[in-house]
Amino acid sequence: NTYSQKLWPGNVYTYTMPVDITVGDGATAYGATLNVNEEDTTVVLMPIEAETIKAGAPFILITDKEEGEEYQTPAQKLKEIASEVLAEEGQYGKNEQKEANIRLQEYYAIVEMTHGMTVDTVAITTGGNLTGTFKAVTLEAGKAILPNNNGFKHVLINTNLAANSAYITCDFDAESEDVLGTIKIEIGDGIGDGISEALGKVSQAGNIYTVGGQLVGKGNINTVNKLPAGIYIVNGVKVTKR
Repeated sequence: NTYSQKLWPGNVYTYTMPVDITVGDGATAYGATLNVNEEDTTVVLMPIEAETIKAGAPFILITDKEEGEEYQTPAQKLKEIASEVLAEEGQYGKNEQKEANIRLQEYYAIVEMTHGMTVDTVAITTGGNLTGTFKAVTLEAGKAILPNNNGFKHVLINTNLAANSAYITCDFDAESEDVLGTIKIEIGDGIGDGISEALGKVSQAGNIYTVGGQLVGKGNINTVNKLPAGIYIVNGVKVTKR
């Protein structure tokens, strides 16, 4: 099944889907990790080169923007369009507002995603610090970084995150002024079929450990789905059960 997403050009979005996903033209998918030092925080984006993003694997989606075109938020673009409509009509009432909003829709990118098979609802942590969730969660202040238009932002207060999303895990003092600066973005090496390899490992039976190294049993990803919420290690792969 294929469905279309209407996304704003140049914006950053996150997804974690319970089905295999193939992203069509109009956007690029990435994994992510963090480089943190005393001076700044850098989000390193790693292009996902595998053709199919496996079910349960979180990913970042960045929509395409025309080369050389300056980035604008939808609100900024609408303001520009409204000025054009006002110049044409000589007034800006309800009809002109409606016309401006109709014109704004033309600037959205239509990105097609193709769904494949479904799996049990266990989100898998892949691509460094990127963690996915199939259900809505509340992120604690200082524990995550989220998309912010065409960049990223620190979570400074407890924040609700929608289902089938992802976030970048981190740990910082949310009350410190040091975290309020701009988060840098770098493009790293592609992670290729790493997501497929990770899912291949957790689908096989093996020892299941807590992150503290305690053996909790044997099994695979379906076994983890029956365990209490937490983070487990299955065949060397970190799996988050929510």
